[in-house]
Amino acid sequence: MVKELSGFYIKVSQVFATKPDLLPKQYVDSLKFVFEDCRETQYRKVQKLLKYQLGITLQTTFTEFTKRPIASATIAQVHLAQLRESNEKVAVKIQHPGSSDLMLSDIKNMLHVSIFMDTVGFKPPFDHTGILREYAQQVPKEFDFIRENDMLNSIGNYISRVDCNIEIPRSQPCLCSRKVLTMGFIVGDRCDTIFAAAEPILDQQEISSEFCRSLFSSYGYQLFGIGIFHSDPHPGNVFLTKSGACALLDFGQMKVLRDETQLLFARMIIALKGDSAECVKLMKQIGLKLDKTTTDIEMIIAYLLFDTRMDIREAKISPLSSELPQELRVVSLSEIDSDIFMIIRIVSMFRGILTSQGVDVHARSIWYSFALAVLYRNGEYYFHSSHVDLSQKANVLREQMKDLSKWMRSHDLPHNRDALLPFAMAGIFTTSELRRVILSEKTCNLPAIFRNFSESDMERCLLVVGNM
Repeated sequence: MVKELSGFYIKVSQVFATKPDLLPKQYVDSLKFVFEDCRETQYRKVQKLLKYQLGITLQTTFTEFTKRPIASATIAQVHLAQLRESNEKVAVKIQHPGSSDLMLSDIKNMLHVSIFMDTVGFKPPFDHTGILREYAQQVPKEFDFIRENDMLNSIGNYISRVDCNIEIPRSQPCLCSRKVLTMGFIVGDRCDTIFAAAEPILDQQEISSEFCRSLFSSYGYQLFGIGIFHSDPHPGNVFLTKSGACALLDFGQMKVLRDETQLLFARMIIALKGDSAECVKLMKQIGLKLDKTTTDIEMIIAYLLFDTRMDIREAKISPLSSELPQELRVVSLSEIDSDIFMIIRIVSMFRGILTSQGVDVHARSIWYSFALAVLYRNGEYYFHSSHVDLSQKANVLREQMKDLSKWMRSHDLPHNRDALLPFAMAGIFTTSELRRVILSEKTCNLPAIFRNFSESDMERCLLVVGNM
């Protein structure tokens, strides 16, 4: 039925298809078609659309072009092709005719029903109208492939400078329009098939854990660095490449964070890392209103919404399960700020990935240094907290960064905030931590760490630290 309805129903189903922690396995398995096996646009229509949108023919532009798409979702389908001029393998994303009207009509109708439900007093235990309003704002942007091309290049250019373990496809600007997007083809396996892709001699759980760490790290750069993030990380968009890198695909659903939200979320991550009750106060500041709850329950909900830790009992219980504690069953999330909803959405998807892989990777631990860098960038070395350990640790890091700045200055090296911000984002606050990175296998990240240094200053710093 979902396949026949198409439109926004498939968009919603893509979330449920990532949630083995929410739905029974047979439901999740039956929904997996929504990632890349939806209805296809006929080949002759594809040819006409390419000619109309780009003014090209397949024969003059490509030496190969698959007649059937290698993947088809609710908005577009993707064909594998080879450029005649360069012989490069590319993925050509082509928008389904009429998909925009259907999707927007679905959202409009759902929003009308939701508002009516609010009016008559029939309210689910979450802010469904606020969520639908956010979708109504964001989904239309997915149909603008020129915007997607810009987002693809912005994220790609940023991440390529800071992390060598994350791959983003490069677009072909001359072969892009509002309804066609051509980009480099990335060879790999969907993240939900990692176990099948792994060699038998390797520890499959370690492969999966390392993959999730790379994925969460990529979101650290997006959420706390550039302030723009991919808000649709379902298995059809997250791949493990043959080189072992994490690849992100499909940059249609991108969320741009307000500076205020980015700062509040950074504070939230630091509070969660320190198990601080500060996060309860921050949830209100960040735009969430919880009803029928207590401080202890709000702490648990903060972990469930903003972190991926699976080592708490509530993380392993479906909200639909009879085992869900009564104190959680009665909780109502009556208001959700539109800017924070997409963050909650991606964390929920990450939880689904972790559940399907049987691993436990804590996003707050990976995002901690990124969050500290946001505070550092905003002139906040720490924020007041009732949790003594958290405040003390923040003070220690502040003093360490001051000492690192003094050390840089004593060696006539760049030492201001802009120069050292990439160090903080990489979790480097001391010369000994920098030395460990230099001597480790992660030297490919050094250009990102020293990106605000000249080449000669970087070489001098590496020489001095290496000889310590």
